[in-house]
Amino acid sequence: MRRPVALRDLMIAPVRSGYVGDGHPQDSALVPMAGSEAVPNVHVDEVYLPVTDGVARCQLYRPAAAPADQHLPVIVYYHGGGFTVGSSDDCDFLSRKLALTNDAVVVSANYRMAPEFPFPTPFDDAYDVYSWVVDNTHEIDGDSARIAVAGDSAGHGYYFFPNVFPQEDTVYRLVATTLAEAFARPRAR
Repeated sequence: MRRPVALRDLMIAPVRSGYVGDGHPQDSALVPMAGSEAVPNVHVDEVYLPVTDGVARCQLYRPAAAPADQHLPVIVYYHGGGFTVGSSDDCDFLSRKLALTNDAVVVSANYRMAPEFPFPTPFDDAYDVYSWVVDNTHEIDGDSARIAVAGDSAGHGYYFFPNVFPQEDTVYRLVATTLAEAFARPRAR
């Protein structure tokens, strides 16, 4: 007897099978150099931060030239991928560049994705990572008065969802946000 397949599983399979970032072979002529080659002089550490019912794998980027005891601004970066594909590994080059050019600590965050973890789990993870950063800036030699949130595509959407970063929350110490759209087109006038 055949077991039924959930519609959500049928819908996500073609999306993930065509996503280049998920281990599919790539044309080497189209692949840019690795982030570590393109943007050297940035230290990267992998950390696991607590989120509700689990952990989020994140990377911490810090300019190599920054003194160890210097408290740098912090940028929490969320990757894109329609809340269904991708990882912080896809943003290695950009995270390195953000750390180096802004003389900042970058926390490049992963979050659990749909459909395996339906709404609001990805948003809860985003908020939990941000909250950990706010409460633990001293552990990453960050400056708690200078925290920014950034992301590309869906990753930037976290900032605009009011339950992720509620204005009245005492944890809300955000000083800046930015939108990184790799394929943005100029608006027609």
